[in-house]
Amino acid sequence: GVSKGFLMGMLKMETNLGKNVGGCTYAEVEKGAEARYKSKKLSKTSWATFQRRREIFKSITKELGYDYKKKKVSCNPSGYTGTGGAMGVAQFMPDTWMGYKAQVASKTGHSPPDPWNLTDGVMAMAIKLSKTPGVTSGNRSAWKKAAASYLGTSYAPYINGVLYWADNYKKLF
Repeated sequence: GVSKGFLMGMLKMETNLGKNVGGCTYAEVEKGAEARYKSKKLSKTSWATFQRRREIFKSITKELGYDYKKKKVSCNPSGYTGTGGAMGVAQFMPDTWMGYKAQVASKTGHSPPDPWNLTDGVMAMAIKLSKTPGVTSGNRSAWKKAAASYLGTSYAPYINGVLYWADNYKKLF
């Protein structure tokens, strides 16, 4: 029920239509997160969350037959103190992916679903976005709210980019 344009706008902003699903290994992300934790730029709670996510990431890659040491994820952000590690075309964190995995499998028939697979990733994205009231009816303010929620912040250039590409997604091809 999520508009194709809105999904394309999100996909363009998240991974350039699946072309950029990450530039770092999980070990590289861990090294950066650990350095931030040791320098007190990352809280104890955030470090514990990162460690939990690392174990989930290992289980996801194992189930899919990937070498977790080689599979690419998002790098640590330079502009804020969070950690990288978002996976696949929808750029879900491992624990977030696990929350949508069963629904994705149910809708795509892929068992197990794969966050690096375009169909599975976009389905996860659509399921997540559809939870914001008004998104499936095409309400633009709902799209803004959903995009901000997806990113985790109301970063105007991101939201405006999503809306631009939602309106002009045919230019992507």
